[in-house]
Amino acid sequence: MRNLKIVREILMTKGSICEWEAIYKYAITPKELSRIIDLVQEEGFIMSKQRFFFDFEYDVVKINKKLK
Repeated sequence: MRNLKIVREILMTKGSICEWEAIYKYAITPKELSRIIDLVQEEGFIMSKQRFFFDFEYDVVKINKKLK
């Protein structure tokens, strides 16, 4: 899944992704982003979801040490 790899890389390097960034930069819908975040959490990322004015931002709280 191409979008899963993109989101995982962004979270590993930048530490967060918001819905607007996913929509406009990477052409990922909010519903698809939500599913991808669920998959990423199953891999060992611990995420927090914060509401801003008009969208959500997903921040990495902790990454499992086994991920590379």
